[in-house]
Amino acid sequence: MEEELRREQQKMSAALSYKQRVIDAQEQQIAALGAANSRLMSTNASLLSALSKQRYNAKSQANSEATPLLQNIADIGELKSSSC
Repeated sequence: MEEELRREQQKMSAALSYKQRVIDAQEQQIAALGAANSRLMSTNASLLSALSKQRYNAKSQANSEATPLLQNIADIGELKSSSC
């Protein structure tokens, strides 16, 4: 009877040991995923910032290029409305 209890105790101990190793491995995977997620979020923030700057610069450039064109259109309008 005691021998049977010892065998069951050894089986339970082995099962618990295996489960603890699985838990440890999962914790390591979670930590690695957390670190990868942090790097990804940082990269995304950098990319979004660069994209925002690029859009701002493109809008600024488009506005500066549009200003002379708008002035030319206004000049043409004044010519048409003049009483020559």
